[in-house]
Amino acid sequence: MNFIFRIIIIGFCPLLVKAQQATTVNTEQRLVLKLAEQSLELSTINFDSAKYYGAKSLALADKINFTSGKIIARCYLGIAYARSGDIPKALPLQFEALQIAKDNRLYNEEALCKYAIGKSYFFLKDYHTSRIYAKEAEKKLSNFGEDNQIHAYRQAYIDNELSIGETYIFSGQIDSALYYLKALEKLKDKFLANRVIKIFLGLAYFKGGERALGIAYLQEMAEENLARQIYYDAAWSCSFLAESYKEINKPDSAIYYGKLGLAAAQKVQFKDRMLQINKLLAEVYENIDLKESHNYLKRAVQLKDELFGSEKIFQLQKALIEQQQQIQESEKKQLAYESNIRQYGLILGISIVFIIALLLYRNNKQKQKANIFLQAQKQKVESALQELKQTQSQLIQSEKMASLGELTAGIAHEIQNPLNFVNNFSEVSREMIDELKPFDKLRVTAEQEELLNDIDANLEKINHHGQRAADIVKGMLQHSRSSSGIKEPTSINALCDEYLRLSYHGLRAKDKSFNAIVKTDFDASIGNINIIPQDIGRVVLNLLTNA
Repeated sequence: MNFIFRIIIIGFCPLLVKAQQATTVNTEQRLVLKLAEQSLELSTINFDSAKYYGAKSLALADKINFTSGKIIARCYLGIAYARSGDIPKALPLQFEALQIAKDNRLYNEEALCKYAIGKSYFFLKDYHTSRIYAKEAEKKLSNFGEDNQIHAYRQAYIDNELSIGETYIFSGQIDSALYYLKALEKLKDKFLANRVIKIFLGLAYFKGGERALGIAYLQEMAEENLARQIYYDAAWSCSFLAESYKEINKPDSAIYYGKLGLAAAQKVQFKDRMLQINKLLAEVYENIDLKESHNYLKRAVQLKDELFGSEKIFQLQKALIEQQQQIQESEKKQLAYESNIRQYGLILGISIVFIIALLLYRNNKQKQKANIFLQAQKQKVESALQELKQTQSQLIQSEKMASLGELTAGIAHEIQNPLNFVNNFSEVSREMIDELKPFDKLRVTAEQEELLNDIDANLEKINHHGQRAADIVKGMLQHSRSSSGIKEPTSINALCDEYLRLSYHGLRAKDKSFNAIVKTDFDASIGNINIIPQDIGRVVLNLLTNA
């Protein structure tokens, strides 16, 4: 009765979990979300503070086992790491969050994870992958309204749309970029920072050919962000403005805004922009001041190594591999869990049938183990026979190529010794099994008796084929042995049959496509005749080969 009760409880576990998730969030859960949102907001102001609040949110979510909070905290802490240039820490957190969302079938949180992963790939400069994740997130995030309870999702939707536009800019698809950015500009959303849209709109206009308009947008945003001390956005706008002035061959303006952008990026340790601006200043100073150019280039190389050096790549690869292994393990556990649920449901419906099925399954597994064992033994024997046949074929080929004498005799002698061991030990093993009979004295089971009989039959086959192999080796020794010139009684039928097969296999070794059906019709009345076997054998072999 207790067993059935436990089954019922387990069967209703998913419903209990969903009911728990549907309850009103308590104070600690609200604190988790608030800390996570602070982490996201600070990720464009102060990376260290963003990581601090993100870590606090994550620790509290794990402590109180708040599933949605675990996901959101990991996503936003990952974004803070990504913006600070630490992708090896960002992506594993976000992929872990994605797996938690999938395991718990939280489709809204799953969309949030894909948005966050897309942001990390953007800072990794893998714009194609970034856009794939952002597009997948867009489908779900676009359904959210402006309710304060879903602030995280609405804000993610706005930033996700911006990310899509940004990836199109850096991929050279300016028309697509303008489509997304203009749509955001018209949105007038309370979660939307229009100054950020204007920065990337300015860059898109400039790259799309409207250079004056683009520079106007960028200059306005650079001045506004610097005046308001929004250094993260100032780094973007000034770096884009410097790149634009460099492209239209205004080096003084490029240097001016480049240095302003570099100072702003250094304020918040925005290494991505620091790298790009140092590269730009090194290029501009190349025709003005080689020493300054070298200094900026040196800093750019150092920053590039910090962001994308071999150590960072190794850490990222290692982290992603570990995360993939965790995902696979989680999927296995999920499959096992779902399988258990189905089994428990079956027990609830037809418990008696299940017990019978379980017994049948157990017997079937035992039979499978026995079959696997026998199959393994069979494969070993077949493998040994196959190796022996290959050796025989090689020896025949050696005779065909006239490699007679000491080489052939040596190989044949080497084979003869292990063949003797095979034949002798197979015979001894059969005698040992015969001594065990009758098996009823040993009190063995029917299955064990059947196995012993099968082993006896296998040994008989080994002995039979071993004797055949020994006969073949003996013939080879005779063929390779130099003629003594002495006639001896010999079965001409057996001799012709042997050399017929040697000839056939010699031709097969030379030409794999050659095939023939061998039919013989020997006169049984012919007995042994006095001949020199080696000489007559060579005559028969030459006749057959030449024919």
